[in-house]
Amino acid sequence: DISPAGVYLLDGGFELIVWVGSHAAPTFKVAIFGTETPQDGAALAPASSSLEARRLHQMIATARLGRAPSSEPLRVLVQGSVDSARFFGRLMADGYEPFVLGLHSSRVQPKL
Repeated sequence: DISPAGVYLLDGGFELIVWVGSHAAPTFKVAIFGTETPQDGAALAPASSSLEARRLHQMIATARLGRAPSSEPLRVLVQGSVDSARFFGRLMADGYEPFVLGLHSSRVQPKL
């Protein structure tokens, strides 16, 4: 389940998305965006600004390992915005099918 109280990082293969739930903790949003009210396309706070920002920057760097530098754009999408549905579309379109096929071949097929 995707909770409106959460903030999620999604590696969609072609882009990285930070989805901000409408009920995410204001202190957390300030720590990673520098504001309680980030908008679509918001910039991340510098890694040096807080522990949370540093961890988010580290997760993004890990997701980009082995890829061309900054090959995937980072998009910030806020729940309720016009473009926020893009996050949910990426859950199904970009990652779901390969995930299920991999899960099937590694866990289900050996039991058959």
